[in-house]
Amino acid sequence: MTELELKHSPEIKVGAADAQGFSLVEVNIGQKGVIHPSVDNHWIYEIELLADGKKVADVSLEPTTSRGFLAARVNTKDVKILSAISRCNLHGEYSASIKL
Repeated sequence: MTELELKHSPEIKVGAADAQGFSLVEVNIGQKGVIHPSVDNHWIYEIELLADGKKVADVSLEPTTSRGFLAARVNTKDVKILSAISRCNLHGEYSASIKL
């Protein structure tokens, strides 16, 4: 991936499931240490998290006061694919998926 793609691509991490099957899912925008900025004229304004194509969480973000990150507890017991979509005010949408 290019630096632009790394900067905008979601990185999805899944923690261990609890007794009810819920895992902490964290989405950070930026991969391999390349983190997206959050300044007045360039920021991630929204992140969506999907489980098998169905939206399970989203977050709206503001420039300078928040950075591209989402965390949610998701019942991953029967989920096959987790996906995240990041939306940058300048560069559009980027997505990533992981198989569970």
